[in-house]
Amino acid sequence: MTLKTKNLQTTVTEIIGNDLRDEDGIWRTGTSGFWSMLPKTDMAAYLGDLESMPPEDIAEKHFPKLKDLIFSPQRPGGLAILDIKPDDVVIDAGCMWGALTIPLARTGARVIGLDQTEESLKFLNARAKSENLDNVSLVQTDLNTVDLKPESINLVVLNGVMEWLGEGDIEAASLWAGDTQNENARRGNPGDIQQAFLNKVHSALKPDGHLYLAIENRYDAANYFGARDPHTGQRGVTVLPRGLQNFFSKLFTKRPYRAWIHGEAGLRRMLKEAGYSDITVRYAFPDYRYPELVLTKDGMNRFRPVRYLKAAAFPTKLFWYGLETVFYKLLRWTALAPSFIIVAKK
Repeated sequence: MTLKTKNLQTTVTEIIGNDLRDEDGIWRTGTSGFWSMLPKTDMAAYLGDLESMPPEDIAEKHFPKLKDLIFSPQRPGGLAILDIKPDDVVIDAGCMWGALTIPLARTGARVIGLDQTEESLKFLNARAKSENLDNVSLVQTDLNTVDLKPESINLVVLNGVMEWLGEGDIEAASLWAGDTQNENARRGNPGDIQQAFLNKVHSALKPDGHLYLAIENRYDAANYFGARDPHTGQRGVTVLPRGLQNFFSKLFTKRPYRAWIHGEAGLRRMLKEAGYSDITVRYAFPDYRYPELVLTKDGMNRFRPVRYLKAAAFPTKLFWYGLETVFYKLLRWTALAPSFIIVAKK
């Protein structure tokens, strides 16, 4: 065990207030769950190859359609706006397979990945070992119950995670396919659950600490033209008032609508309520997952159409090229941007 590894283990116990036990290189708080884009059976299938195959080969064998989502160098593109120092303590909340955890660790910072899903953490642990990264520590925990000690963290990364805090166990693929099982949904208003987590993060940040928040825009222009909600697969639901979201979701899918996303004003209001003093909103095109452009409001004069490139059919490409040109390049309607990348200072 290297000195850096020992220091990181000490850091974990200094930051996580829950009772911890170390099992197979993963810290456990005693709380767990399941969130994955793969069914549980598929997740379990790759565990037997972790000792004998490199992580990229495992992805190619077991879930090739998700390989780019995990390993693409474009995935952490938004992190370039951050000034991460080698001695910083960074939390990657909801780290999954490490699309951002590994790039964060390459900066030299001490990175702690939090996730509820054991299979994802085991895969990420194998990734870190394969790259000889001894500055990564992983904790299996529920984000809503994890105890983060006050003023202990420099940076918390919340990338495509906040919208899921109000849900329970999820197999995302089956949710899109119309799965009506939602017995493990959390109780309470999803917005209140999200607010409580933002409050917790604010308390855990050091006086000069930052939150990095990446999330879809509830009022993305595409949602007015029948685009599917990326979380539930429903069309047009995100732009409805909250009560109608729930009503139509229950009517058509037999599930309450709990994967709440927000517009810019709503996110600013929640962050201010949590106590953040300096909030910088950037707009990610075509989205925060694979950002081609990350622009501030003042920087929208540098916008160029990029979303149309994702369309397969020429008429669709033409439609989106025109829409992007009018909405974003000419009118600069950032309120209709696809995604937000927000850096909020304590």
